[in-house]
Amino acid sequence: MRATFPAGGMLALAAAAALLSAPPAAQRLPLAPRHLSAPVDASPPAQPVKLVFMHHSVGENWLQDFHGGLGTALAANNYFVSDTNYGWGPPDDAAGGVIGDHTDIGHWWSWFVGPHHATYLAALLAESGQHSDYSRPGSDPGGSNRIVMFKSCFPNSRLGGSPADPPTRTPPPMGGGSRLRRRLPRAGTPPAGPLCAPPHPPLVSDFAVRQVPPLAEPAPRIPFRDPVFGSCLVRVTERVADRTPDDRHGGLKNEYSRVQAFNADESRLLVRSTVGTWYLYDAATLRPLRRVEFTGEEPRWHPSDPQVFFFFQDAQLRAFDLVRGEDTLVHDFVSDFPGQTLSLVWTRWEGSPSLDGRWFGLMAQDESYEAVALLVYDRLVDRVTAVADLRGLPNPTPDSATISPSGTYLVAQFEYCDYGTLGTLGRPCGLMVYDRSLSRARGLARIIGHSDFAVDSQGREVLVYQDVDSDEVAMLDLATGARTALFPIDFSLASHGFHFSGRAFGRPGWVVVSTYSGGVPQSVSWLDDQVFLVELRAGGRVIRLAHTRSRVDENQAHDYWAEPQATANRDLTRILFTTNWGRSGTEEVETMLLELPPDWPQR
Repeated sequence: MRATFPAGGMLALAAAAALLSAPPAAQRLPLAPRHLSAPVDASPPAQPVKLVFMHHSVGENWLQDFHGGLGTALAANNYFVSDTNYGWGPPDDAAGGVIGDHTDIGHWWSWFVGPHHATYLAALLAESGQHSDYSRPGSDPGGSNRIVMFKSCFPNSRLGGSPADPPTRTPPPMGGGSRLRRRLPRAGTPPAGPLCAPPHPPLVSDFAVRQVPPLAEPAPRIPFRDPVFGSCLVRVTERVADRTPDDRHGGLKNEYSRVQAFNADESRLLVRSTVGTWYLYDAATLRPLRRVEFTGEEPRWHPSDPQVFFFFQDAQLRAFDLVRGEDTLVHDFVSDFPGQTLSLVWTRWEGSPSLDGRWFGLMAQDESYEAVALLVYDRLVDRVTAVADLRGLPNPTPDSATISPSGTYLVAQFEYCDYGTLGTLGRPCGLMVYDRSLSRARGLARIIGHSDFAVDSQGREVLVYQDVDSDEVAMLDLATGARTALFPIDFSLASHGFHFSGRAFGRPGWVVVSTYSGGVPQSVSWLDDQVFLVELRAGGRVIRLAHTRSRVDENQAHDYWAEPQATANRDLTRILFTTNWGRSGTEEVETMLLELPPDWPQR
């Protein structure tokens, strides 16, 4: 069946087509609106017409077959579609980076009438590639693009004001900076209702020291409220009953704070055991479904298919299908490093692909497990697009490497830099941020503790981390390097460990923090052994949610498994964390779920 377009949409296409059909001297956008006096013919063209769409995340969703379906609809109407996205095009001298990174309303001046518009338009009209995942039936008819579509980045749609305000010529942009593609999967079947019956107690945002009252470990799958903060909690796992008979693990936990535990439609969640076996749970009933048998590391959910996750096996990226119960090869990286022997290609446990599942930021390690290179892999075209050779460098193996949620930056954490210095492309150390070509790199911090990506309220990608030098929790803007302190850490009475989760990309402006305090039985500060939210701005609010009741003694090796390592779902209504419920020195851990009411930000 052939798709049709409303007249307004075809009017925009026809106007753009008229512009691009004009002689070169006329290919400059008028500063005043041009009105078409003749009726617009909305019928499809008789011959294929080339069209290029300039966009970021919402435009990508619109194009994709499993979201808006615009790509297939245009193809059915005889348009051959190409597109641009983050990372596309010539350098943008005004805003930095490349022009494809900048699609806020104020940036269109640079594209179409600024001093370099001829360079941008020449590249745009010649573009015939895909930078998003959508079907392109048929073949390229050749020649230049005849139609240009463009859409601003999503934050420009967030407009405010009063109906009585005087009109302006254009809506105001929300500001510059690197912005995340907010490509969220379609919602799955949510739980039947709240785990805990309303009313919900008021949220706690003070800084009082609150002790942990005695409480027997709850039975699995029976909700209860935290006796201090009133949040709704439920124990998800039962470490003995939920395992297969041959699996002699000590306990079951959410994998890590920087990893999304829920699948694309949030109908399933994965937990791991202390011996590296994996179990699938129903996210609505919290019942165990089955053990998942695969051999590899780092299971990461597919961005749109709730039945598939990716994982790494040696030097291969593979995809596991839960319906078929088998995995298939996605890419073998051995062929990308001829003459070298690779043992592993991965993020080294802590990374994830970009939010759309297209870009992977990885490290390759040799037979001695030394890093030989950083690399960027594009799953859409199944190709390694960039490699940074690390051989011969001092301390070449990062603690971890990963791509930022938008796919714009590769971030790697190396051995700390000397005091007063930061890393460079030729001598990386500390926290390093690379562009996606891996040809440019900046050192952003000399040394950091645990960290995670997040998105602030302006849509900017930031890294929230423990600043070891200043004893603060802070965040860094990946685009500008600007640092913002969030709150100080008082180590005078006890040690504190931190983990951060910015996985709630559907609720920008917040990060989940989970803490553990060296096995001290009594709370000595407001942040001891807790899960809480921090607003991503200077002086931002803190929302305290629950005591973890996990005793983590730094002198007990088994207590690594008891670090809470809380992780958030996409809209920040569910948080998983690990607890040993005071059983220090054992691996007897369980996974807890904390549920927030959907309207908690208004509370």
